[in-house]
Amino acid sequence: MIKLLKNANLFAPSAYGIVDILIADSKIAHIGSNIDMSSNQVEVIDLEGRTVIPGLVDTLAHVTGGGGESGFGSRTPAITPDQIIASGVTSLVGALGTDSVTRSLQDLYGKTQELRSAGLNAYMHSGSYHYPAKTLTSSVQEDLMMIEPVIGVGEIAISDHRGSHPTSNQLAHLASDVKVGAMIAGKQGVVSVHVGDAPQGIDPLFHAIHDYALNPSVFYPTHISRNNELLEQGKQFTKIGGYIDITTSTNEGIIAQGEMPPADAVCHLLDSDVDNTKITLSSDAQGSLPNYNKKNELIGLDIGAIDSLYSTMCALIEGKQIDPSMAIRLVTENPAKAVGINAGSLFAGASADLVVLDSWSCIDSVMSNGQWLMRQKNFCFNTPFEDSLND
Repeated sequence: MIKLLKNANLFAPSAYGIVDILIADSKIAHIGSNIDMSSNQVEVIDLEGRTVIPGLVDTLAHVTGGGGESGFGSRTPAITPDQIIASGVTSLVGALGTDSVTRSLQDLYGKTQELRSAGLNAYMHSGSYHYPAKTLTSSVQEDLMMIEPVIGVGEIAISDHRGSHPTSNQLAHLASDVKVGAMIAGKQGVVSVHVGDAPQGIDPLFHAIHDYALNPSVFYPTHISRNNELLEQGKQFTKIGGYIDITTSTNEGIIAQGEMPPADAVCHLLDSDVDNTKITLSSDAQGSLPNYNKKNELIGLDIGAIDSLYSTMCALIEGKQIDPSMAIRLVTENPAKAVGINAGSLFAGASADLVVLDSWSCIDSVMSNGQWLMRQKNFCFNTPFEDSLND
């Protein structure tokens, strides 16, 4: 059915003011003023000035669960579609982390397809923290070429005692494999890089880019606000054309160890005249948030939350007085461009992935591919086991 959203206060993410949005099947057909569609085949919804933004894009979520830093009992649970939808996320990228033994790429692929069946735009990475990268087929190139949801490799760990300490040569080899496979498959291709708190930070990326003439955008480092030194390196990385990602899931213990709160990190980067189109936010949902002391001994453990992405956006708008279009861009358009997926912007011809807000702090409805996944705070989808689970 054709849908007509009347009187929407649209941030696409640029501010449009009050407009009407015409949706046909899965796409936005037209955005304009006073669109008149009088037909019983058109569902007309008057949003009465409510704010509409693109569906959020989360480029790092451990959708099958993560953790394990404190034994099998510390494994985190898999995410559910309702958690994702209620957080305003319509597109996300799943990845493995520390554990790539009991957490497998086969399970990640199955979870990706499960989320797609719920109406979400779900993608995945091959590999994990470790080098050489584990794959579903015989190689990274084949995964990218033969498996449609695979858009990159990651999150490979550098500067972290839990990783495999890949050399710049190995990182360059991995990046080239990704780019060749992606090129043939018509994808962008990206190496998602987990950055730990070792002193070298993202130096291995700088060396790989310099020594092997790689495009900086092939590497996508996350956790960049882990400490001040890493944040300074991140500024330099944007200056050579790379994207940097700030994790929105954190806790007081990790902040006390030197991590900058995500909203503060964004403001610091913006005040430093960093190219704002190169800054992104991701949730690290369902990943464990381990807090280590200087001896690398675990002293605390928490879990990443996907709703931290939306709450950080709101903190930037309401708490830090950042221009709404800027804050929205960090969780929509920018991350979509960083990983090369068609999402994060609303315009004629774009996928109808959007979020309707009652206020900056309250999500009313979520649409993905032209279908309501949540309408007036009620979910619009059912799992095959919904009835038996509710008995």
